[in-house]
Amino acid sequence: MEKHFRETLGAIDWGPAYYINPVGYLFESTDPTIGWWDTATRHMPEIDKSADILDVGTWFGIMPRVLKEMGYTNVECTECAAHNTGVRDKLTALHELFDIQPYELEVFPGKELTLPKQYDLILILHTKMHWKIHDLYCLTRTPEQTTLTKEWQIAKGEGTHTFFVPWNLSEWQTFITSIKKYLKPGGQCIIQPHPWPYDDQPEVLEFLQPYILESSMEQATLCIK
Repeated sequence: MEKHFRETLGAIDWGPAYYINPVGYLFESTDPTIGWWDTATRHMPEIDKSADILDVGTWFGIMPRVLKEMGYTNVECTECAAHNTGVRDKLTALHELFDIQPYELEVFPGKELTLPKQYDLILILHTKMHWKIHDLYCLTRTPEQTTLTKEWQIAKGEGTHTFFVPWNLSEWQTFITSIKKYLKPGGQCIIQPHPWPYDDQPEVLEFLQPYILESSMEQATLCIK
């Protein structure tokens, strides 16, 4: 699917979508040569065009837009209003341009997931879903550092980057048990936790290891079957 995805991504006339997002992140994030687009499509299975696909936390709606352009006819997506209040108008405009209608879904740590049906493929890409909202990690680094490395330190107070506390072992166990219920026989869930905080948490890492396709401190790609 990777080659077809790249070709389709490059062929689409994005039209007014480019101007709705003046910072250019829309097109930085669709660059198929870097980051999560490349990783996600590399691991997406070849499936029938009539397969049921769900893109969880679609954000701009680029993934369902591209999948529909590729000929997939049963593509659904979700978004969470609580996580995008600052850009709601911009996202709504993009969703209208892309002719997609995300339904509301918020994933809570340690809670059973509720979806309307089973799917052949569930995508949860470049997601911060696994970060909780009740506590913060503040990550700091020295000024001369230019890349995300092990030298990043968890600090009190304000940091260069601030993230919520990640799910623990029990919360991951609940999520994976829950998501499997919504996969059809032979179905897969591709999830990309970003950033990836578990290299120094052996208990969680050991549990997730069978699902990990690749990982770095920046992001991991997992496949749940």
